[in-house]
Amino acid sequence: MSIRDWAIQQLAKHTEIHSALPHGDFFVAIERKEYEPFSCAILNERRVEEQTVEWLLSLGIEMQFITNMPKKGVWTGPAISVVREYGLGWGGFGDLMSAINHEEVRGFQKKEFSFVERGLTQHDRVSHYERIFDRVFDVFRWDLPKIRVTLLYEYDVTAEHVRQAREVYGDFAVVVKTNPNGGVTENARGVGDELGVEILKWGQFLGRLNRA
Repeated sequence: MSIRDWAIQQLAKHTEIHSALPHGDFFVAIERKEYEPFSCAILNERRVEEQTVEWLLSLGIEMQFITNMPKKGVWTGPAISVVREYGLGWGGFGDLMSAINHEEVRGFQKKEFSFVERGLTQHDRVSHYERIFDRVFDVFRWDLPKIRVTLLYEYDVTAEHVRQAREVYGDFAVVVKTNPNGGVTENARGVGDELGVEILKWGQFLGRLNRA
């Protein structure tokens, strides 16, 4: 069974979907009970690159959403930029399942990411930011050095979470715990000290942006 066919099987279980049918080789046509139908591209990439998104667009098939199926798949910043340039929704399969409940799926992204972007945009010390990966941002600050941060939405951030983030995303200076619940384990803080990485909750991070 192809990854798209598996996705169709799972989509059929959604209570707000009337039908989910194959459309072309890489797309699913989704008809909803309450809102307008839409077309979704299905990817199965370890890392979604800009070239992959541009290739999908070159197929000439109308779409409103792109989903990448692997749970551990990541999106590069340039890929996200292209998706947003075209006003498409994007994310993992869970994000697609959430987007189905929204009247407008175009422009959809994970609430966590929208929250972080809004916070950075509104911060007086931040001049601008650049997305390196879905969970990694370079934050540029007025009169202070750039700082690279990685977002982790975990209930309890553990040592393994920090090590995995370094393995997947490379170097960064700060881990921002975006889940307001839970905490950070002592072992995670130990790994952070070992790697030279600060681990901060959201409010702490906003304060940290004011310091070199």
